Amino acid sequence: MGDTIFYDARNVAAAADCRRLGHDPLVDNPCDPSARPMNYPRMWLLLRLVGLHQSQTPVFGAVVVLLFLASVLLLVGRLTLPQGALVAAALCSPAVMFAVERGNMDLVLFALMVLAVVAWQARSEATRLLSPALVLVAAAAKLYGAFALPAYALTGHRRWRWITVGAFALLAAYLAATADDLEKVARAPEGGLLYSFGARILIGHLYHQVVPGEWQGGTIVAQAIAVVPLLVLTAGAWLWARRRLAPGDADPAGTGDGA
Repeated sequence: MGDTIFYDARNVAAAADCRRLGHDPLVDNPCDPSARPMNYPRMWLLLRLVGLHQSQTPVFGAVVVLLFLASVLLLVGRLTLPQGALVAAALCSPAVMFAVERGNMDLVLFALMVLAVVAWQARSEATRLLSPALVLVAAAAKLYGAFALPAYALTGHRRWRWITVGAFALLAAYLAATADDLEKVARAPEGGLLYSFGARILIGHLYHQVVPGEWQGGTIVAQAIAVVPLLVLTAGAWLWARRRLAPGDADPAGTGDGA
């Protein structure tokens, strides 16, 4: 598996090197120690414009981890001793430690989401508008960030509903323009059940407890098995929130404009 220090951050840094050499890292990434194609959207290659090289992987990975830890502290604020113990236990869970050890880009997305929360709580209207913009950037960097966008429509105010619609329209345009890249990312080989984590990995593990051999259902079917239950849960949460939030409730962002 090669040098595993910040293994996922190394994949992005190696892709930046290969892009400078004229390769398409989503297809061919020989600069990576294990020759892994980059399994992130192409926008991550913009990091080469700030001078990212694979030799800087330890620094790059450390910055990713520090951003994550700083965002956690920003999100939780001051805690009691029992609360701090609970947060510390969550941070030391195997999934989080695995992401930290690999310098996974999901840590960057977490930081973006926390910044979106902070922006939403600001008094300035312009700063609040930055909140869905940050979520949109996170969704473009990795699609699952889009599941945070419906939260803005739940405020019950027309302005934020239209902002949510506009954000989804921009995301749809982005997905249409990068459909070929998304297909390449979906086809990129993962690290197997031992070196990966996430909903698909759990489903894959359960599958292999019953059926021997490799999965034959294709990438789209595997993604659907993982995503459809999440969509059902999201729809259920939406309906629950609609019933709980009365139309006359105060705007948590303090915009003061009615529906």
